Amino acid sequence: MPLTRRELIQNGAVGAAALAVGGVLGKSIGGGAEDTGRGGGGDSGLAGQAQKVADSRKLSPEDVTRAVKTFVAPGNQHGDEFFLISSGGHSGQVFVMGVPSLRLLKTIGVFTPEPWQGHGYGSDSSSPVIKAGTSNPASGTLTWGDTHHPALSETKGEYDGRYCYINDRANGRIAMIDLRDFKTKQILDVPNLQSSHGGVFVTQDTEYVHIST
Repeated sequence: MPLTRRELIQNGAVGAAALAVGGVLGKSIGGGAEDTGRGGGGDSGLAGQAQKVADSRKLSPEDVTRAVKTFVAPGNQHGDEFFLISSGGHSGQVFVMGVPSLRLLKTIGVFTPEPWQGHGYGSDSSSPVIKAGTSNPASGTLTWGDTHHPALSETKGEYDGRYCYINDRANGRIAMIDLRDFKTKQILDVPNLQSSHGGVFVTQDTEYVHIST
């Protein structure tokens, strides 16, 4: 279901450099009852070894509830309800994490070559994408970036989950990531912009993508 900008703001900020995809990150996860202290597992309803672990760590029933709500078993591909798309800062990449588990699901190669996934090493179309993202080839191909403040494509003012745009704060560039395969499809080096301190913003139907200075 599409997520409006108003819903995202009202239901919980993900952080200055992250966005929720496909839903709203709600209020902090926790039990409804007031925390009564750290007296051990108590009447948490656990049995055997689980109860011993709760007691040894002095976990209250509310603590146990919070832990279970955020735990996703290894190999469970459907346990996370949301994707978190986060900028990678000086890595020059974008990270995709699951929520509520906060597992790192994908490192999207963007401005910096990633040898382990072949990004920028000729394994796919990424090498020409990185090369095209340098406006002055005489000075060498830019192979680094400082990613900040992603923005999602929109249709009629609602996030549509098609593309993610990410800002290269250090070099005044924008990259476009296709969310169908989580790969960077274009890097644009803005010729009259040396650096961009702010973020990336799109219009209501993604006719234009704005990068601030």
